[in-house]
Amino acid sequence: MKMTFIGRRNVGIKLHLPEELYKLERCFKKQPFYNQGCRKMNVFRLRQTRFLFLLCLLGYGVVYATVKNIHWKKSHELTNVGRAAKGVVMMDEVILQNPTIPSQKILQTPVETSFTTSKQSSTSVEAVEPENKGTFCEFIDLGCFQPLMFSSKSGIGLIITNMTQNKCAMHCHNTKNSYAGLTKGDTCFCHFDVGGLVNIRLASDECKVPCQGKSDENCGGAKHIRALRIKSGCIPAPFKDSLVDSRSIGCFSTPSSDSGFSKHRAMTATRCMEQCEFMRLPVAAFKSPDQCFCGKMTDRFNLTHKLSNCEIVDAVQAYRTLVEDKRCGNIKIMPRGSYVRTWLGSCPGSGNTWTRYLLEKATGYYGGSAYGERIMHLSGFLGEMLAISEGRTDFVKNHLMDPKRPDLQQVVLVIRNPFNAFISDFHRVSTKGNHTGRANRKTFDLNFLKYVQSTINYWMRMPENLLESKKPFLIIFYEHLVEDPITNVRKMVEFFPNKLLHPADLESRLACLSQELKGSYKRKSAKLTFNPYTSEMTKAMNEAIAYARRTLIEAGVKPVMPDYETAGPDVDVTNS
Repeated sequence: MKMTFIGRRNVGIKLHLPEELYKLERCFKKQPFYNQGCRKMNVFRLRQTRFLFLLCLLGYGVVYATVKNIHWKKSHELTNVGRAAKGVVMMDEVILQNPTIPSQKILQTPVETSFTTSKQSSTSVEAVEPENKGTFCEFIDLGCFQPLMFSSKSGIGLIITNMTQNKCAMHCHNTKNSYAGLTKGDTCFCHFDVGGLVNIRLASDECKVPCQGKSDENCGGAKHIRALRIKSGCIPAPFKDSLVDSRSIGCFSTPSSDSGFSKHRAMTATRCMEQCEFMRLPVAAFKSPDQCFCGKMTDRFNLTHKLSNCEIVDAVQAYRTLVEDKRCGNIKIMPRGSYVRTWLGSCPGSGNTWTRYLLEKATGYYGGSAYGERIMHLSGFLGEMLAISEGRTDFVKNHLMDPKRPDLQQVVLVIRNPFNAFISDFHRVSTKGNHTGRANRKTFDLNFLKYVQSTINYWMRMPENLLESKKPFLIIFYEHLVEDPITNVRKMVEFFPNKLLHPADLESRLACLSQELKGSYKRKSAKLTFNPYTSEMTKAMNEAIAYARRTLIEAGVKPVMPDYETAGPDVDVTNS
């Protein structure tokens, strides 16, 4: 069936059906079994034809009613800024309905529809202000970029009254998009991929237009877009206790008077987190019975003040709000250049992606990857899809430690207890590449032995291949990185020869990072309730660990590899 829309004001539809359908239907109605032409057709085909014909008529009725409904709803008329011709956004009459917003404030506001300097016409577009002003979105400011010439995939550009970054993020979250783009102080675009909004290679400093609803926030520029990535979504206040509990970052000493934290009164941790959220501060600290502190990590309040026991008198329970701490944001694509490239190497399952996340936050530049996984790009690793040959990434994820690679210039090698690394990567392999997925026990029973047999030799030979390359290297043990992430991240940054990766505000970025340690692709901690390693597998694993440790000791590498043999796999078999 082919439909043709006729005109803009006098809406009509012309229905085109294949000529054969008309002939068959006429045949079926008049003389189904006796007509000379119909006799050659079997009953099944005739019934099938009648069904298709009725289906076409039904589709015609639904489409016609919908178009008529759109045409007559004058008070809900919107413009579609989705199509572009020669860089100029063309307008069609469509309607944008957001079922998640129960009531919308409608205004007719002129909007300029292009980012080009050519002469443009103006038209009207609905401005929508979400009614629920107590909804908070967790998003990351990706920075300012030059826009794309909008095409049909760019979606609806919406003017929002009293625009703020949170309102645009909420609109895009409601329309099931992961990225938001703000421009001109009042216009919001949404897309599932940041590449559908901006050119990530062309960062800019021309986003100087404040948001109409909040003058201390930036909402793009006259011809440039500020891009946001929506993380966990948008959550209405009042918050649920379960949400607050899930965002705990541990117990700390009570913030001192010179820590920069403000003190408030709140009867529960949930109300305390809401208070800090309203103040747009990233850390909430609650001390029973009614003390609430709002602020951010600094040299006066950081991981060095973390306590192992929450029962002591001076302890506060700290929580991470949904607010972004911009000190370790604004991560950029590196300018094109010939850099001494650092391979970020590891056996799969050893925390390579998490390490890369920490380094991006600390340095302010995106790392690259030898794999180009689109799912990683969509999740915020914007250097993932960049070709290494472009010269826009310095530290690059790569699991293959081939000592003869000509582009292997220096290496940061992350080594993890292989008992746990194999379990972690088996989860990923068994869930079709899902970096946060989990395999069940049946899958372990069927396939884990084969996985270990195919991987153990690679893990054992990694240090040997590294030494054979005769390239500068730094070894980071994953367990040490978990125990003291800031010290080990600082060590890696200092190892990089590229001065661009040594930001002047490194310590400030590290203080910010100390409250942002998890990242999107660190698998949730959930121990197996069974040990997938048989006694024969454990023996082979211990022999491989001893061989790798001996290789590093003979080369004089320090620190010495932890005692992985004694530690074994991190499983909980008490209830199995």
